[in-house]
Amino acid sequence: MNGSISGAESSLLNQLVNIANSSPHAELIAKISNAGDVRGFVLESGNLFKSEIESNSKKSKNDLLSLASLGNPVTVNPRAILSWSGVKDEEGGIPF
Repeated sequence: MNGSISGAESSLLNQLVNIANSSPHAELIAKISNAGDVRGFVLESGNLFKSEIESNSKKSKNDLLSLASLGNPVTVNPRAILSWSGVKDEEGGIPF
């Protein structure tokens, strides 16, 4: 997501959040680029993303949309958790 957020992008983000919240085999990662810094956030529960850095505050789904609408690129990556092997496997990202 970067710039004006379309209805389709917002809908897709809602679907990904719903999948990650409803399945023990999926999680959602967001990467935010702001002034040259890239930060990672993982969906913790509901619409709340926890930062990869403990000192950073958490961000809501609406915070991510707001940052993107201001021109800060946000990429959302669904991640499958393969319980049969106990290893997490990441399948690409969905840049908006």
